[in-house]
Amino acid sequence: MHINARLPEHGHRALKEARVMCETGLLSDEWNRQPEPVRLASRQVTLMELSVARLIADGQPIETAGDNFYVDFDLSVEHIPTGSLLRVGSVILQVSADVHRGCEKFSKRFGQDALMWVNEKKHRARRLRGTLCKVVGPGLVCLGDSVQHIRGNELRYPNGKVWIAVSGERVVAHGENGLREAEGYVVKGCQHGLWRYYRSTGTLHMEGQYRAGLREGRWLGHWASGERAWLMRYEAGCRVSGEFYTPMEPRDRLLAEALTMETFAFDSFEPEDPVIGPTILVARATYNQTTGHIASLELVNTAGIVTHTRTWRDDGEEICTSPQTRSDGAWTVRTEFHATGFRACEERRRDGILDGDSSYWDDEGIIERLCVYEEGELKVTRHYTDGVLSSMSLHLPDGSVRVSEMRRAA
Repeated sequence: MHINARLPEHGHRALKEARVMCETGLLSDEWNRQPEPVRLASRQVTLMELSVARLIADGQPIETAGDNFYVDFDLSVEHIPTGSLLRVGSVILQVSADVHRGCEKFSKRFGQDALMWVNEKKHRARRLRGTLCKVVGPGLVCLGDSVQHIRGNELRYPNGKVWIAVSGERVVAHGENGLREAEGYVVKGCQHGLWRYYRSTGTLHMEGQYRAGLREGRWLGHWASGERAWLMRYEAGCRVSGEFYTPMEPRDRLLAEALTMETFAFDSFEPEDPVIGPTILVARATYNQTTGHIASLELVNTAGIVTHTRTWRDDGEEICTSPQTRSDGAWTVRTEFHATGFRACEERRRDGILDGDSSYWDDEGIIERLCVYEEGELKVTRHYTDGVLSSMSLHLPDGSVRVSEMRRAA
């Protein structure tokens, strides 16, 4: 049986990102945007039978039902009891005990009769409204992928190679090429202990500990080259803080690409170009424990200096982006940086007004000018050529400027 219906738009965007993570279900799906108390793991992903969806839609687009997948597959309790494992594409889902019922939105879209039919008690074992599932193994899902019910201790591909092997509490998943996709332990139906996830090429993608189905402690992510990509810290399944790493080149482009993602989740980010060579820290993040949104982000340059700080509200709205600032007696020193990591300017202010020396550099770290202010008024500008003082401008009270050229020694 296969996924052969058009996927709903929110799910389709997630599939373009080509990864389903263990705690986040489909990336960009509505489930991810729910507050933590409502966001139950047992309701991460929904499947609906294609034939039932078409019957109810009666000519309307079936994806308006809002489910993640429409499958040509028997979803009844008799066929896949609660706790059953399904393979959807290369993702492993576990059938939830939660009942998927039609709601007011369903009634508005398809009518009250359709709502009563799918919710009728005598039809519940048939799961007409669909099935709720939990993601227990990440992978890729595309239109046309097969849906399989995992039975027994071993499931094989049509070519005879082992796909899922269970030995006691240990579970190992393989790709069709025979390489491992994931390995770890399942205790009382939940992921527990050390789990490792691999790319289709066999290289390690990420690894960390689960406690009763929730991520706990340090999780490490790796680029395909094997270098560290990120280090995330979890408490009871919630991200607490993270550190993110990219190569020296092209660090700024990779960082910009990652920052465009909704959740700044490097564990699901993979650049188009391969990452080669040693990696360095580029950012540190903290997360809101209630909503799961990123709370603050510090960007770090190649010298290890924090260049910018970004902060967000609980609902994910960005509050501000600020350069680095520090106090120096009565002055506040504000420093901005070029993308190359070198300082761009360093301005001194007292009571919010420019005062004292302010310096400016090019993107290679060579000084270009130094300005002297007195209570906001520019008095002197020193100009530099190739880092050497070349001229001075005196700014007079009447607004005129007197320029003095500096001669270099022969």
